[in-house]
Amino acid sequence: MFSNFVTAFNTVLPLCMLIALGFFLRQKGKIGNLTQKESNEVVFKALLPFLIFKNIFYTNFKTDFNLRLIIFSIGIIFLQYIIATVLAFSIEKKDSKTKGALIHTVFRTNSLIYGMAILINLYGNNRLGSASVAMALTLPFTNTLAVFTLEKFRGGKMSYKNLLIGVAKNPIIVATFIALLLRAVGIDNFPGFINMSIATLAELTSPMALLFLGASIEPSKIKDNVRNLVYGITTKLIVSPAIVIALAVYMGFRGVDLAAIMCITGGPTAVTAYSMAASMDSNADLTAEMVTFTTFLSCGTIFCWIFILMQMGML
Repeated sequence: MFSNFVTAFNTVLPLCMLIALGFFLRQKGKIGNLTQKESNEVVFKALLPFLIFKNIFYTNFKTDFNLRLIIFSIGIIFLQYIIATVLAFSIEKKDSKTKGALIHTVFRTNSLIYGMAILINLYGNNRLGSASVAMALTLPFTNTLAVFTLEKFRGGKMSYKNLLIGVAKNPIIVATFIALLLRAVGIDNFPGFINMSIATLAELTSPMALLFLGASIEPSKIKDNVRNLVYGITTKLIVSPAIVIALAVYMGFRGVDLAAIMCITGGPTAVTAYSMAASMDSNADLTAEMVTFTTFLSCGTIFCWIFILMQMGML
């Protein structure tokens, strides 16, 4: 029990420290609004695509292809999207951008950065092949739904032509398509210096996103989003995972596969959700607060899910 708590704590604490540093630097005037906006553009349009590309392109699809887990993982993304949509339309009646932000932050999970860290601590690197592939292959669906949602709820008259153009031009979608296309034509590696460059740029994504996430937090605005935050956090970290994990257990998933499902559904809102929200004219304040609070609180909830499932002999 104690080791599981330490695992979750050690995984989340570095993320929390980067967020706190960004907040501190903003309060001290070291990060201004212009710097913050420009940096989010860099994260969303330059660094994040390299992270997405790396996670998909370097996956070993031949040896780590578990079709049942992949189908279920993609299915729970849609299930969480439905749950998030029902929540958003139930509690937010007026602001379209806030609806979009709620849907986006409740269904989209930090499964690759946060989830893989949890799985490595639980099982080590050598047993994560099928989990890695499943998580990688949820990315195109998750990102397409995210772009669709934020485009649709920007406000104003909905243009499906502009929506399709927005999806097609989105850096995340482009990176995903290029990675899958290269693998489809048989390219699975690059010269060493290119591999190292991609890895270096990908590793910058999470620290930069977290730092400027912290800088985006304005305590004076939190009170305006308290109701949405309470419902959003509860649904994200408790209600949605409870439904999905129960379904996964019923369908016979155990061990590392069940742990991967737990991470996909029970982790905090993706760090990069804020960069996307800020770039696509969504409710960036609510998004930043959801990422921040779910990241902090998920230490406790993930600990609880791990403890419960280990007590039941399923992990």
